[in-house]
Amino acid sequence: MTLRVSFGNLAAAAALATAPTTNRLPYSDDLSNAVWTKNGGVSAALSGAVTAPDGSASVSLMTEGAVTDQPAALQVISGHVAGTIYTVSVYVRRSAGARNFALGFGSTAFGNNFGTCSVVFDGSTGAVLATNGAAIGRSYVHGAGWLRLIVTATASVAGSGAPQLRIVSGSSLSAYLGDGASGGYVWRMQEEIGPVATAGIYTAAAAASGGGWSATLPMTNVQVEGRARVARSVGVVGASVISGNLAAASAVGAAALYGHNASATARWTVEVYSGLNLTGSLLYSGEAAVAALGTVGPGLAAMWFPSVAGAASFRVTVSDPFNAAGYIQVGRLYLGDSIAPVYGAEYGFHVSWQDTSEQSRTQGGSLRTDVRAKFLRINIEFGLLNESERAYILSGLYSVGLKDELLASLYAGEGGLKERDYQILGKVTQAVDLAHLGIGAYGGSVTIDSV
Repeated sequence: MTLRVSFGNLAAAAALATAPTTNRLPYSDDLSNAVWTKNGGVSAALSGAVTAPDGSASVSLMTEGAVTDQPAALQVISGHVAGTIYTVSVYVRRSAGARNFALGFGSTAFGNNFGTCSVVFDGSTGAVLATNGAAIGRSYVHGAGWLRLIVTATASVAGSGAPQLRIVSGSSLSAYLGDGASGGYVWRMQEEIGPVATAGIYTAAAAASGGGWSATLPMTNVQVEGRARVARSVGVVGASVISGNLAAASAVGAAALYGHNASATARWTVEVYSGLNLTGSLLYSGEAAVAALGTVGPGLAAMWFPSVAGAASFRVTVSDPFNAAGYIQVGRLYLGDSIAPVYGAEYGFHVSWQDTSEQSRTQGGSLRTDVRAKFLRINIEFGLLNESERAYILSGLYSVGLKDELLASLYAGEGGLKERDYQILGKVTQAVDLAHLGIGAYGGSVTIDSV
């Protein structure tokens, strides 16, 4: 059991702004299209043999040739600005063989040579095997063999750039004799401006940007309490973005989307910066599924991470291109600091769906129900808090009182149905008593009802 609690919604008072991101690469999923240059004997074809990370079958199979060369797929994109940071990302999965992958930039803006701006990744684990030039590489593991590879670099001069994915042998970019069969599945190749890879944006014949928000259901609704006030995107092409400046520099260790309509394939990213307007240092960047296991009641997706101090601005990106509703909807955005008590919660906690419906019997004896809203209730028993945890929790409970929101999870970061069902965005509904159980040990309970 991993208990985590966050007190107070920093996003509720943030100055929000739209900050759409753009995938500059056409045909993000289809390397067989002529817009992609295939070198070194590479063949590329759309393949329905595996499922993409979003559940679709829109996946390309990239295979090396039986020649001695450097197998690669690339696009030449104009308009790079000197001194500007760019990020290229792609989802890959080994097909046949045990090759690795290299990702990076070539052409004028990045030194005219892939070998001076690229990173080699292990094709199984995503581990960085080699870094060439000033490129910065990182990766995420997505399961079912899928990795997301990410490389960031600064354009040294103005001009064209060539985002490129290579199949490599070992950790070297050198030419090698291919076997005509090894390679990988490729999905959602993306180049964007900025130091992080936001949720992948699908593109067809042209670049695509993050979706905007409805004028009648605006983005600012995520700051308003009440289930009827929601923010709704205009369509699902691209990704929907919420960014903002916090009212004051703060510690942040948790984020949540509440009341969402995400499909099982939706993904979201959270970025936290030390400066206003997404400037300064990138303090945290994370990506996760929104609702891979579906939802019960109003959808709640929580992302927990090591607390970072001095956060001044943030960006949340949601990508859900196959949402059957035709739009992305979010009822509430939450950001806050968090704590994970060493000994978690005591077993014996209670979770229930409370129903405010009223029942009555007719004169004939039939049982009728006046249907009303349901809400989640969780009772958490804190066990063996140490002195610093006691002080943090008592201060947090004082700050939110019965008025403001808190976010809690009894199985934070563990995944699966337990994490989905034992988390809550809500308010305290019962006064809290913390008991001194012994030297340096404290306990107590709190009852939380969902908003």
